[in-house]
Amino acid sequence: MTQITNSPLSKFKRAPKLYIDLPSKGLFWPKDVLEKAEEIPVYSMTANDEIHSRTPDALYTGQAVKSIIENCVPSIKDAWFIPAIDIDHILANIRLASYGDTITLENECQKCGEKNQYAVELQNVIDHLNSQVYQNEIQIEGFTIRIRPLTYKELTDVQKETIGLQRQIVQNFNDDPKSEKQEALNAIYKRINDIQLESVCSIVTEIITPDGDTETNPVFIKSFLLEGDKEIFNAIRNLQETNVKNWRMPHYQATCEACEEQNEIAINLDYSNFFVHR
Repeated sequence: MTQITNSPLSKFKRAPKLYIDLPSKGLFWPKDVLEKAEEIPVYSMTANDEIHSRTPDALYTGQAVKSIIENCVPSIKDAWFIPAIDIDHILANIRLASYGDTITLENECQKCGEKNQYAVELQNVIDHLNSQVYQNEIQIEGFTIRIRPLTYKELTDVQKETIGLQRQIVQNFNDDPKSEKQEALNAIYKRINDIQLESVCSIVTEIITPDGDTETNPVFIKSFLLEGDKEIFNAIRNLQETNVKNWRMPHYQATCEACEEQNEIAINLDYSNFFVHR
């Protein structure tokens, strides 16, 4: 078979639509996963990407978003390792490169029930993310503790397992919360609690003791946090929650067209519908 090496179509291949700087500045990324943190080329989505964006199983597992990011931002070699503080920024810019500067929000008015649609400028979302600073250090009781954001893989796994457990509660226990089911229900609640504990422990990268000694082994760090004074664990959890709050999208102030009621809408870059062009 003759292989065609030169085609008149080759000069029409995809070109970058824009270039971005990551909010993380490249911090918290593993070595060899990211080529550079500034002036990163972003391409628009392909037809194959859109097929991925409509595959429910792949969206639920995060595999669809992983594939889309790696295809649209080839400087990222493995999207599983993206720090959580960079995820929404990357997704917003892929959406911007693919469909333009607006995303459509749908909302049912809390007063009259009228369904409205609102166009939100993605650049405002991107500017908000670019203005945030991740707080990665806290000092308490003489200890210096450094943390990192969860990776996209860790975040996806936590959300997936938590949602699965919550569905079990709704499907199997709401009608009969007592009797022999109580032990199984307690086990599910314990696992949900354990997920949160493990999530907090996993983000701690380094603890410097009051004596100046340093511990970076995650096994020893987890044991210290779970078996030590609760004040230290709670301080880390509060810092994590503060970071999550600061990096959360601001609410959009919307006016109902029917009754002029003011509604606050959360801008949720939900991966199951974020890439669907409207």
